[in-house]
Amino acid sequence: MERVVVRVDEDDPSPRELMGYFAELFREMDARPREMLVTVWTKNDRGARFAIDLEKGEPVFRREGMNAAHASFRGRYLAEHEIPLALSLNRATKLEFIPTTGNRVKVRKARWWRW
Repeated sequence: MERVVVRVDEDDPSPRELMGYFAELFREMDARPREMLVTVWTKNDRGARFAIDLEKGEPVFRREGMNAAHASFRGRYLAEHEIPLALSLNRATKLEFIPTTGNRVKVRKARWWRW
């Protein structure tokens, strides 16, 4: 399983920025499908929390006090986690990206033994 680390900007991260990281991960999966263990660091100076929700089958990236960023991953994001998925503040959240049939990707919290 390939390991990837995503560090969200610490000054004033936006939901759009987090969505951009996920869009890049999906582009990488398009180019070469494989399982990935993604470590997402969301430390920020304001202490605002991030979450990933679903609306109409597509992920919505949220941060307290900011407008949400609605992604369009063409129905590829298959949430296998509780909704909304709250990302840990000031520490890592580990997610597994697992390709399935039809160019879709399961996204779930990583099992502790994969860390």
